[in-house]
Amino acid sequence: MNKGIYRYDGTNLSNFLYKYEHPFLADKHEKMISDIIQDIKGNIWFSSFNRGGVWRYDGKTLTHFLPSADYYIFLEDERSNAYSSSETKYVHSPDYITDDMIHSMTEDKAGNIWFATRRHGICRYDGKKFTSFGESEVFLSYGVTTILEDKKGIIWLGTDKGGVFSYDGKTFKNYSTTNGLINNSVRSILEDKDGNLWFGTRWFGLSRFDGKTFTTFSEYKEE
Repeated sequence: MNKGIYRYDGTNLSNFLYKYEHPFLADKHEKMISDIIQDIKGNIWFSSFNRGGVWRYDGKTLTHFLPSADYYIFLEDERSNAYSSSETKYVHSPDYITDDMIHSMTEDKAGNIWFATRRHGICRYDGKKFTSFGESEVFLSYGVTTILEDKKGIIWLGTDKGGVFSYDGKTFKNYSTTNGLINNSVRSILEDKDGNLWFGTRWFGLSRFDGKTFTTFSEYKEE
């Protein structure tokens, strides 16, 4: 919070991303780095949950990824009614990331970087273009909080209100409290060495999924 990124080389701490000029939001300061990953090429990725988008650091240069100017013109992240009375609507361009508020990131086996966003589902970057998943999927309105690729190559998405979604490259499937998940607000996902998936939720909820059945490891109870 408020201090950006610190890097420790074993002796010294260096600090960056604690202040930057946002091209559309003037002198806004970065206040929250939500996730950090290193990709297979050695690049470090930083995501922001405070309108900062994403940065990629190759050891020398920081490359900043933000949505297009139209995103800000249409006040897309605030979901305002600025364009509700017009036929014109914000349309995502594959040249830009879909959101500037990113909860978490992951790299899949093919080297694609996936972004879990607050308002625009998930976004996949193949090094050249950004592909959006969410405009026609039901998890769009819930906000994706965490993302993971399992050993089988299936992408798992935890949402703020809609439970968990799996994506096999073709189809999205939803799992919720109806299926045995302890809470529909999922904050973290882990795959163990046996291939079980663990879901941490709000209010101390913890569920394990073996591919067929959810098992609860929590004293949490829905009120």
